[in-house]
Amino acid sequence: MNWLLMTTGLAFSLILGPAQAETDCPRGESVYQIVKSTEDTAWRLNTRTGEIVACRFDGQAMVCGSTETAVVRPQGSYEDLKQEKKQDRADKMAEEMAMFDRFLAMAKSLLAMVMEFEEKRSGGSSEQN
Repeated sequence: MNWLLMTTGLAFSLILGPAQAETDCPRGESVYQIVKSTEDTAWRLNTRTGEIVACRFDGQAMVCGSTETAVVRPQGSYEDLKQEKKQDRADKMAEEMAMFDRFLAMAKSLLAMVMEFEEKRSGGSSEQN
């Protein structure tokens, strides 16, 4: 009886296994691409999701990090990312210019106070003479 169940299970896995693999990934195309980076490390790229995971070689085995530590491809296009970076730079420049304007306003106010003080001081000494 156990032999019959094992044989039936094996037959189903042989029949359904390739069919499932074909729907997941077209024939001749693998899900992962391995790129060797150093003598004992490599990157595993998921060609469907863009996920990148660091791996290391441990003897004959390749040990990869978990999916939680993987780097995931950004959702936007390269042009969108460039535009976002350009906008971030423009926002930072506007913030710096606003700070510079506040500094100039403070310096102008301070200069006006000093001039007023000097004017009062020189005006007060001419009255005494």
